[in-house]
Amino acid sequence: MIFNLFRSNRLEDSELISRYKKKGEVRFVAELYQRYAQLISAVCLKYLKHTENAQDAAMDVFEIMTRDLLIYDIQKPSNWLYSITKNHCLKLLRKSKKEVPQDDLETIYRNYFMDSGINDTLLLEEELEQELIHLKEALQSLKEEQRECVKLFYLDKKSYQEISDSTGYPIKSVKSHIQNGKRKLKISLEKRFEKEQ
Repeated sequence: MIFNLFRSNRLEDSELISRYKKKGEVRFVAELYQRYAQLISAVCLKYLKHTENAQDAAMDVFEIMTRDLLIYDIQKPSNWLYSITKNHCLKLLRKSKKEVPQDDLETIYRNYFMDSGINDTLLLEEELEQELIHLKEALQSLKEEQRECVKLFYLDKKSYQEISDSTGYPIKSVKSHIQNGKRKLKISLEKRFEKEQ
């Protein structure tokens, strides 16, 4: 298989990218792909659900890498690869007119990685901190009632009834605040990932 033809563990991700830009040799992309193959496969499976579709999408990501690495200045490969993989899967879902899965706050809070069984050592500690900072900023941008209900539901694991009892909001309003708050958080975080491409 092409991805096993070249292993140069001594090179940093940035050096692989730099050499590919200079020499145009696909083997450097293959090495980078191999390092993040678990991440790419897990994200594809998470969104597309079916193994065969996920495998096809993962191969598509390799082609996207060979094209986009020559165009963009990639600073954080793990974040960039997550972003292009996720966006490619969402594009495939839209084309097939299947329902696009909605990420909940817990998934976002775990940096989109932990819930897929991906080894979190793929991310540097500072990258994790940056993602959490962005989420906290996004939470602060919500209306007070949305922020309160979202935190109680996703972080404190309270039921609709428990949230209604503690806040005084009718259950119907609680559900609405959670749905609207989650939607706004998702939009905010997706915009950030798009900027990193």
